[in-house]
Amino acid sequence: MKTKLMGVAEYALSELKKLGADGADVSVSYGCSDGLQADYGVMSLMQTSIGASISIRALVGGRRGNYAMNGIDGESVDLAVRSAIEAAEVAEPDEAEVIAEGFGDYDYELGPREGVPEKLYDRAQEFLDDCAREYPKIAVEKLGTSFNASHGVYANSNGSRYYGRGGSYRFYAGFAARDGDKVSPGSGFSYADYDLDKPALAREYGRRVLGDCVRQLDPAPMEGKFSGKLLLSPECFQSVLSMALSLGASDGPMIMDISPWKDKIGEVVASECLTVTCDPFDPRLISPPRMSDGHILKTQEVIKGGKLTSFMLSRYGALKTKLPRAKCSSCAIVRPGGRSVKDILADIDDGLLLNDFTGGSPAPNGDFSLVARHSFRIRRGEVGEAVNETMISGNIFDMMKNIVGISSETVDDGCLMPWAAFEGVTISGK
Repeated sequence: MKTKLMGVAEYALSELKKLGADGADVSVSYGCSDGLQADYGVMSLMQTSIGASISIRALVGGRRGNYAMNGIDGESVDLAVRSAIEAAEVAEPDEAEVIAEGFGDYDYELGPREGVPEKLYDRAQEFLDDCAREYPKIAVEKLGTSFNASHGVYANSNGSRYYGRGGSYRFYAGFAARDGDKVSPGSGFSYADYDLDKPALAREYGRRVLGDCVRQLDPAPMEGKFSGKLLLSPECFQSVLSMALSLGASDGPMIMDISPWKDKIGEVVASECLTVTCDPFDPRLISPPRMSDGHILKTQEVIKGGKLTSFMLSRYGALKTKLPRAKCSSCAIVRPGGRSVKDILADIDDGLLLNDFTGGSPAPNGDFSLVARHSFRIRRGEVGEAVNETMISGNIFDMMKNIVGISSETVDDGCLMPWAAFEGVTISGK
C-alpha cells in the first residue's frame, strides 16, 4: 500500500511542478473499516467501508491553492492538481505560506494490521447482555463496534516522504435510562484500543457513565445562585482545558493579537499543580498522529507548574507572529496530582460535579456561561442528586488559576486526563 500511495503523491508533485507550482505538498490516504451496528438492542448492520482521498496545497508566486477530493485514480488526481493550481492563481499573496523544510524519509506503524470480525460481534452482544442484567433501566439505543485500518503518505517539494499506518478497534454506545414514564437525557461513551480483549464494562469509564445515566432519572432544579467549587470528570476537564489552550495559545488568537497569554511565556497562567505536555509518543494513546503541518511531531511541554512554556502555533501561525512553531499541538496530557479524587471531593462543601455542558465557546477574553449536563450537586463532600436547569459562569483563564485539586487517578480510554476541581465558579439555578 505504501508504494501505491507514494506513487500517487510523486505523480501529483511532478504534475504540479509542470503546471507552474513553486512548491507543493500532497497527502494521500486509504482507509478500510469493518463495522457492526446495533439499534435498540438488535444487531442491524455489518459492513465494510473502503475509501481513498488526496489533498493538495500548491504555491504559485506566494499564493496558496488548496484542493481535496475522494478518489486517487488518475482522473481524480489530475483534477485535484489542476484545481489546486487554479485556486492558487486567484488567491492573495501571503508571505507566511511556505512549504515545510524537508525531513527525508519517515515511516511508522501502530496497531494490528487486521481486525477479528468475530470480536466485533462478541463484544457488542456481551455489552448488551451485561447491560440488560446489571443496568435493567438502561435502554441501549445505538451501539457500534469497528476495526479501522488507515494508511497515509505525505510528500512535499522539499524532499519529505512520510508513511504512517495505524489499526485500532473502536467501541461506541448511546443510551438513555427509562423507568415508567421517566426518561433520562441521552448519554453515551466511546473508547479505542488496539484489541478488544477487555469487556466494555470492565472499564471504569463505562460503568461510571451508565450509573450516572440511571441517576439522571430524578433530576432536581437547583435553586439560588452561589460561588462554589466544580469537580470536573476527566472527559469534561479535557474539554475545558482545550478551550483555554485554544483561546490562549493557538493560531487564531495569537495572530489577531487578542490572546490574554500573548506575552506570558515564562509567567504564571495557571495553578502550580497544572502541567500540560503534548506527547504523541505516550504508549497509552491509540493511533496518535506523528506528523502535522509538514513536520514530524516531537514532545513539547505547554504549561509546567502553572507557567506557560510554549505556544501551540502551526508553521503558518509562527510565521505570522514571528514566534517559534510548536513541536506538537495535539495529544495533550495532564500530569496527575498527588491526591485521590475521593480526597478532593471530601474538600468540597458546596458545589457541582460537572460531567458535560452545552452553550458554545467562551468569549475571546475567556468569559463563559454554560448549561450543566449530566451533573450532580455536591454537599459536604458527598455527591448528591442529579440537577437540571443549572448554569455555570465565570472566566476560563481564571479557572486555570483556581485549580484546587488534580487527581492521582486518570482515565486512559482516550483522553488520558485526571479529575480536576476548581473554585470561584458561579453556579446558578432557577
